[in-house]
Amino acid sequence: MCIQCIDRERESTSGPPDIASPTQVLYTLIRADFPHGTQIAQAAHAASEASGHPPTIVVALAVPDETSLRQFAEALGRASLTHTLIVEDAGPFAGQATALGIHPTSVAQRGAIRKVTSMLPLVK
Repeated sequence: MCIQCIDRERESTSGPPDIASPTQVLYTLIRADFPHGTQIAQAAHAASEASGHPPTIVVALAVPDETSLRQFAEALGRASLTHTLIVEDAGPFAGQATALGIHPTSVAQRGAIRKVTSMLPLVK
């Protein structure tokens, strides 16, 4: 199942849109002396835990471009892996898919995600 964010609306592939406007702002502060990939992982950790989610293992993978990102969203959907594709609603990237989050899963179930993403490099 893909949940896609467009113009601040959440649209589920399994039903009608669930309109949700952000009502809160979440800030993360990341050490500038860390390598880029570590910064990304730590930002995700901070956002997840500040939002009240349990501690998670964060894996940051890189795709070459927007087309690839959308193709991975489709592949995850075919594998029945729930994910969120982020499509910017304003600014220089308006209308573009910029990121994808695969919803948390148990460590024991990571194999299904790896089948789809194993060829992607870690963000460095």
